[in-house]
Amino acid sequence: MKGRILQHWALLATACVGLVFSCTAWFAASVREDRLAELEFSARADNHLLTLQGGINTYLSRMGALRALYNSDDYVSRSEFQIFSEELLRGQNAILAVSWIPRVTHAQREAHELLAVRDGISGYRIKAAKGDGGLVPAPERAEYFPIFYSSREKPDSHIYGLDLNDGGLRQHTLERARDADQIATSPSFKLSAGEGDRNGFFVTLPVYRVAHPHDTVANRRSNLVGFVQGVFQIGVLIETVLKETASPGGLDLYFYAVDSSRGTSRLYFHPSRIRTDSPQPLPLDTVTAGLHWSGEINVGDAVWKFIAAPIPGGPGTASHAGSLLLLAGCLLITLLVMGYILAAHRHAERIHTKNEQLDAALGNMPQALLMFDSSARLVIGNSHYQEMYGLSPDAAKPGSAFLDMVRQLQQGGMFPADPETYAGDLLSAIAQGNALENVTELPDGRTIAIVHHPIPGGGWVTTHEDITSRVSAEAKMSYMALHDTLTNLPNRLFFHKDLESRLAHLARGQKFAILCLDLDNFKHVNDTLGHPCGDSLLRQAADRLRGCMREGDSLARLGGDEFAILQASATEPAMTTSLMTRIIEVIGAPFDIDGQQVVVGVSIGVALAPSDSTDPDQILKLADMALYRAKADGRGTYRFFEPEMDARMQARRIMELDLRKAITKGEFELHYQPLVNLETEQISGFEALIRWNHPERGMVSPVDFIPLAEETALIVPIGEWALRQACEEAAKWPSHISIAVNLSSIQFRVANVAQAVVKALAHSGLSAGRLELEITESVLLLNGESTLNTLHQLRAMGVRISMDDFGTGYSSLSYLHSFPFDKIKIDRSFVHDLSSSENSMAIIRAVTGLGSSLGMKTTGEGVETREELEYLKREGCTEAQGFLFSKAIPAREVASMLAARPVNAKAVA
Repeated sequence: MKGRILQHWALLATACVGLVFSCTAWFAASVREDRLAELEFSARADNHLLTLQGGINTYLSRMGALRALYNSDDYVSRSEFQIFSEELLRGQNAILAVSWIPRVTHAQREAHELLAVRDGISGYRIKAAKGDGGLVPAPERAEYFPIFYSSREKPDSHIYGLDLNDGGLRQHTLERARDADQIATSPSFKLSAGEGDRNGFFVTLPVYRVAHPHDTVANRRSNLVGFVQGVFQIGVLIETVLKETASPGGLDLYFYAVDSSRGTSRLYFHPSRIRTDSPQPLPLDTVTAGLHWSGEINVGDAVWKFIAAPIPGGPGTASHAGSLLLLAGCLLITLLVMGYILAAHRHAERIHTKNEQLDAALGNMPQALLMFDSSARLVIGNSHYQEMYGLSPDAAKPGSAFLDMVRQLQQGGMFPADPETYAGDLLSAIAQGNALENVTELPDGRTIAIVHHPIPGGGWVTTHEDITSRVSAEAKMSYMALHDTLTNLPNRLFFHKDLESRLAHLARGQKFAILCLDLDNFKHVNDTLGHPCGDSLLRQAADRLRGCMREGDSLARLGGDEFAILQASATEPAMTTSLMTRIIEVIGAPFDIDGQQVVVGVSIGVALAPSDSTDPDQILKLADMALYRAKADGRGTYRFFEPEMDARMQARRIMELDLRKAITKGEFELHYQPLVNLETEQISGFEALIRWNHPERGMVSPVDFIPLAEETALIVPIGEWALRQACEEAAKWPSHISIAVNLSSIQFRVANVAQAVVKALAHSGLSAGRLELEITESVLLLNGESTLNTLHQLRAMGVRISMDDFGTGYSSLSYLHSFPFDKIKIDRSFVHDLSSSENSMAIIRAVTGLGSSLGMKTTGEGVETREELEYLKREGCTEAQGFLFSKAIPAREVASMLAARPVNAKAVA
């Protein structure tokens, strides 16, 4: 009995001890399994976050390369933007499109819209979106931000001209970017096109004027040029970045805006790749109620909330099979020892499998990874480390000291820093919880990025990544930002930096010359043969200029057809003169453009350093003044800068300012010179001639201000005023008296001539048949097809069209064939030479005969003598005008002149 009691107590004691031991062992094993599962889950989620952040940063950095293009050139053409954007977007699909959004002030709007039309965007206007999604012309604002270039849209796309200064999220995003001088990210919105989840956003980066300050908000707003913009589809961006990683799956990824707690809709849902079903995203409250891991992703100046949740049975879910087996084994240890050993063995196999999975993950990482404990000894690492540096497997065994590993790299020539100093600095930073990053270039030319990141509990994780290809790509982008993509020459930014450097290091007695070059008649080549031929001409011209350079000289394309040369060691002006003579000769030789012979010239302006200036901006300005003088003196020549050029430019600017004021102050007036019918000797009409009654200079000759008005495009508002005024005056005359108004080629290029004529006729009430528009051959030289269409529109209204100064151009007869003019005006030079030149007599006879056969009237200009008048009558000329009848008179004298008919012909001195 006593033995039984002892046995029972022993059994009871054994049972109690076994129960306590079993429960304790089970609880410890269960906690350990839960912790391992959580660590694996956290590691996978953190790796996804790092991968996404790095990938997004890489794609956003490409916007900086696009901004560098605009910082390097005052004007980027549509073809240059297209070339650069194609290179920028090559080999990726995360960025859907990039765009250029210029800042257009209210005063620049009309010129901007006309520039786009000439650039091939038919019907381009700055537009605003209506509530129903339609587009209407944008209302008047102080400034506009229209989409002008796009890598994705065709020239007929309605997106061109869409004003983003609309008071909504697009405008707010642009303003944040402008005021902060950094990438700004828009809130999410639905893209108009795309597959799957069309949730998207755009990022924008401001571009400021080169060499202008933008260190304050006020400066940034005043010196803003525009914005570069990139459009992303959130799903495409995230899937593209995740596709590049080999991280294990098992996680559903949710993306929210940072204010999602206030009800903002979800940005994107990425289900685990290993799912076989088609899961639906769960509500945020449901996701955060279960096991999850969250972090933040910076997208420009926006922040996304990133939440990772495991799929059923995925990482973070412990099976507890081992702990249950341990419990059973402890309870039955005396009877089921073999069962316990078998269960322990199975548990060890599962641990081994997890270790193999971890090793596979480490082995498939693109980076070399090392983990060190708080004693600076290696805990774990992958084989990429040895492969990257050509080390033996023993070089990175667990337990290896960090300092010994660094010394080994230095001995192999793979580490340039002092090992002791480097290790000390690193351990100090890790102790303070700071990460360290550095980039090292190896002797074999590879570039390695090394990142040390502290981990909780002491120790750190180190990654080594070969970024050679990325560095090479960034270097290529940097090169493109400083070079012209069309000619491969240095651009304006590169040339300016080179000029600054040379001026800063200019030795005593050293001199150099700055040459500004502009191709003559290049615009005519572009207009007649097309932009592709113009681009080919620029490339050939650049090659010829390269051949004129000597060692130490530098050549750049500043933009358009403008080049610049820095001639080093120009100790004597004769050296520069010799170079310019050679350039004029070389450029003047014919170019072969797609089988066509094209001849252009070159004008050159020169400034000398340091005699003219030592400031880079000033010396370029002086060379440009000299270039302007060379072009004014007939083109195809060169001029050195002289101080009086600056005075002339000042005088020209003063006249331009006065001319602008004259439009608003009403200082212009029209005089009228009669046109006389040679058969009836009665006045058939008047030609309107403009005069400028300057308050200080008196009457300014049209010869002095009309060329300036055409050059600055002020001829457009002046010409429209003259047209309206002439129609209003003529409406008061007898119904058989016509009015002739001259039109400039600039009006056809910049303005809507047909619309201006319609408005003038409607406002005055003048019959269209009484209006005669006089044009010269230069009008037809400019965009001939478009101009002919406009002339046919005017002709269809009933307006008559005359060719002025006939016979002085290049192809007058071809123009008579292309358009049926109502009248031909014989240039005064032929009329004045009648008494001394048989050629002039023959020309007049031919023109009058041609006009008669074609049913066109002929008018002789500049008639001053009775002999000239009689000859024109004999040859069948229809009309005449000149001082023989009357000089141009003010409007108030027209009525009295019409009352005295026929007109008395008299010579006027």
